[in-house]
Amino acid sequence: MHAAVPDILYPTPEEVIETNRRVLQQIRVRRADRHGVLMGKVGREKIRRAVDDTESEAGDIYDKAAVLFIGIVKGHPFESGNRRTAYAAAVDFLESNGHRAANTYDIEVIKGIRSGTHKKAEVASWLKGHGEQGEGQD
Repeated sequence: MHAAVPDILYPTPEEVIETNRRVLQQIRVRRADRHGVLMGKVGREKIRRAVDDTESEAGDIYDKAAVLFIGIVKGHPFESGNRRTAYAAAVDFLESNGHRAANTYDIEVIKGIRSGTHKKAEVASWLKGHGEQGEGQD
């Protein structure tokens, strides 16, 4: 008899949008920081795609978190706080599923995601706490 595998809890696009609002209230970087989805339907579709890609990812929970993280960073669906929101959404996703990110927000890792030098496997490994921060950059 197989043990029941717990269902994975995925964020809804609305929850990701709420994460952006919360992040901008808690971590204000610039006066001009403003909560909102860019280009209405287009921005919402980018968020939906990041969530859908997370759900369809076949890897472990950290691979899934990395897909969400990368999808939001690269999709840039918000007026402000895209990178902060991406990290917070990945952390929230891990925590809602009984896991945690081993590293705190690191702008160098996020720059690597944005530039494409950090791929899913590297981001997942970083979230797990393996490897050095900023590893894989020139």
